[in-house]
Order: sequence, then structure tokens, then C-alpha cells
Amino acid sequence: MRILISFLLLLSNVAGFSQRAATQPGLKLASGPLKGASVGVCVIDLGTGELLHAENADVRMVPASTLKVITGRMALDRLGADFRFRTTLAYTGQIEAGILKGDLVWSGDGDPTLGNEKVASGCAPSSVFAGILEGIRSFGISEIHGKLIIVDTLYCEEDVPRSWLWEDISNYYGAGVHGFNFMGNRYGITFARSREDGGIIPVEEIRPHPPGLQVISKVRIGPEGSGDQAYVFGGPFADKQVVRGTIPPGKGRFTIYAANHDPATLAGEMLVGFLLENGIEVTAGYHVFRELPPDIQNSGLTGMHTHESPALGEMISWMLSKSDNLVAEALLKKCMQMEGINTRTDIAAKELGTYLVEHTGDHSASFFDGSGLSPMNRMSARGMARFLGSTYRKSDFSSWLDKMPAGNELFGAANAIPDISCLMHTHLKTGSMTNVLNYSGYLRTRDGSLLGIAAFISDFDCTRNVLRKRFFEFIYQLCTQKE
Repeated sequence: MRILISFLLLLSNVAGFSQRAATQPGLKLASGPLKGASVGVCVIDLGTGELLHAENADVRMVPASTLKVITGRMALDRLGADFRFRTTLAYTGQIEAGILKGDLVWSGDGDPTLGNEKVASGCAPSSVFAGILEGIRSFGISEIHGKLIIVDTLYCEEDVPRSWLWEDISNYYGAGVHGFNFMGNRYGITFARSREDGGIIPVEEIRPHPPGLQVISKVRIGPEGSGDQAYVFGGPFADKQVVRGTIPPGKGRFTIYAANHDPATLAGEMLVGFLLENGIEVTAGYHVFRELPPDIQNSGLTGMHTHESPALGEMISWMLSKSDNLVAEALLKKCMQMEGINTRTDIAAKELGTYLVEHTGDHSASFFDGSGLSPMNRMSARGMARFLGSTYRKSDFSSWLDKMPAGNELFGAANAIPDISCLMHTHLKTGSMTNVLNYSGYLRTRDGSLLGIAAFISDFDCTRNVLRKRFFEFIYQLCTQKE
């Protein structure tokens, strides 16, 4: 059945996106400061299916974070806009005279927003813990003669995708997905910029401090204008992480953010402390299980409280606007888990490739994660533009368009072109890596046409600001020639 559907979709895509239009004369993104760069571009009029522009459109390039557009759309199709992650609290044993003679069991559902107040106020640790406290008190419990069990078994075979780079995996954007995520799986490392002798800057504060983790600083002050060049190194579940590189000169404190590879342990310590502060002691502390022993598996559980994440639609908007890798990888894994498919990232990413084939007929892409952080990901600009076209034909396209980053931040376009009015209705997802800057999304022109555009740019030798200006010059030229 899937082969038949893919074939029919391929036919509809070939019919829907005409190849009859040639590249517009004199229009070329790979010119000026991008003359020597690797550039792949495809622009399609989504209403008529007309190919408006193509440069190296079939060359496989690194999509970077524009891959999140495909991951988000697949999650929306397979899970539904109203889907929510559910983190549950239950207990074992009996309650006698206000004393629980048993354990609390806090089970993760892979929610990437749990404890992350930046996504929504209801996700903040204080809100999560308040809900748990209310649930415990509703059972008349004032003391727990047992332990808090944190169940982190959902994705126990892997947390960090195997194709991610060593220099990425211990920095905040390289945090791996767990069955139990907490506070974005990140923590802050703060330095006091007091030294001026070129020596190593000590760590002043770690917040929140993952239990048992030692952070070793090899950080120095960099030259003026160098920016943040500090990177954190350390493997999953290691008890030490090393920070190397430089931080910018200046006065006062400077904070960088690192990946917490054991979020369940941090959550357990914080919750036990919170309960004690509110008069409920957990006498045996907490324990994280990544494989449940038989005695707990066979214990009768009584539900106490369920924390629900924001709805999936809201979560996708966050992911696309903030380019949140953790959310993207969590959505990919959840899609696979709900369908009974192996959740290991490289296997799940192949299913993402299958989803692309079903919607575009493009077999040339190869994916190794869902966020675009893997440098091994490859797809063509034409494949991405065709995928954007497939979203246009869905019944919920209007709400999907609202989830894409809006074009009110034009990355310096006002200084690049004489008239930015044609850009005020852009919905573009960017993708950035070392020597890579991509754009994929939708552009509505002054004449009402809606365009799907994919521009993959790498190996450039100009600054990113110069590249951005060149890109928006290109869009302006495209709009004015179309008019």
C-alpha cells in the first residue's frame, strides 16, 4: 500500500510542479560575494506549480536546521496538533495514617518541554512540582517511607545520535533526548571575567548543578570582537566535563550553556528537595531506573497526577522559531514509538526519509537525525521546495504557515534592497552550521502569489551578514522580475 501511495504522490507532484519555466534571465544567487560558494536554489510558484528559478537544484547538500520543517510536519501529520506528552506520578504500597509505605513512581514520556519555562510558564519546574505536591496531598500523604523512582526507560538504548560531532554533544544545542527530559537538558556555566593576565578563568557558578558533575575550566579571555568561542567537551553520563576556548572580554559575569546528559537525576534531586521544603519527606531519597527491575514492573501502581505538555501545535511553533534540537529529536522519536518502530535516531531518520519520498517522490535524500545537527544529512533544494509544495496542498496549510517563523525579522534586508514591502509576508526557517547558512519556507509576493523557496548555501568566504543581504537582494530581484 505504501508503495502505491508513494507512486500516486509522485505522479501528483510531477503534474503539480511544472518544469517548463526556465531560470529567469540575469537572476542568480551564486554571484557577487557568493560566486565561489556552493549554492543550491529552487523556487516554485505553489499556486500554479511553475518552476520560477533553479540553480544546482538537484545537488545534495546539508540542510542543517531547515530539516526541522520536515520533522515538524511529519509529527503534525502522525501525532495530530492536539497531541500532548504525559508525565505521570503514581505510587506503590499502602497509605496508613498519612504515611505512604511504598514508593513514588515518576514516569517519563519523552516530553522535551518538562521543566522548561521558556516554552510555557506551565512547564516551569515550579509549576511541575506544584502539580505533583497537590496530587500527593490529595491522597492525604504527609510522609513517604520509601523512595522516589524516576522511570527513564522509554529510549534507554541511546540519548545522543551517533552521527553528531564531538564538539557539539556536550553543548546545550547537542543535548540528547531521554525518556525523561528536564529543563531542556541543559545547565548554565558562569564565569567571572576578572582576570586580565591571560590566565584561565575559573567557573564561578553552575546552575542548575547536575548532581555529581565536575566542570573543569580551560577558558581564557579572547580578543575584542571574538565573541563566545567556549565549547564544552564530555561524553554522555560522564562525571566530568571540560570547557575549552575563549569568552569575550568585558566586565561582569558571562554564562554559557551545556548539555545535561542525566536530566532524570537532576529532576529527582530537585523534586525530593522541593517536597521536603513543603513538609513531605521522602525517607529513602530518589533512584533513577533506565531498566525497571521485575518487582517494580509487577507492582500495582495507583495514579496520583499527570503533567501534560503544551499541545503539539504550540510545541512545533516553538521548535521552528527557536530551532530547538531537543524538541525536534523528541518529536521524531515519539512518532516512531507511537507506531512501534525502533526509536534509535538513525533508524527513525530513515523513516523521515520515507515520509519525504511519500510527499515528493524524491529518493535522493539521506537523513541521520530529525533536527539537522548531523553533518551527514543530505537533500536537494528541489526536494525541499517540492516538500513545501506538498504542505501547501494540505487542508491545514493556513495553520501550518502560522507555525513557520514569520518574516518580521529580515536579517538586515532593509539595508540590502530598496523596497522591502515584498518581504513582509515571508515565513522562512533558517539552518546554520559552520560555513552553512540555509533558508527554506514561503514567500508571498505583492501580486498575491505564494512561492516555496529553498536555498542551501555552504563553503562561502564572506561574512554571514553579507550573505544574508545577498539572499534578500536575490528575493527582491525574484519578486520584481515576477511582477
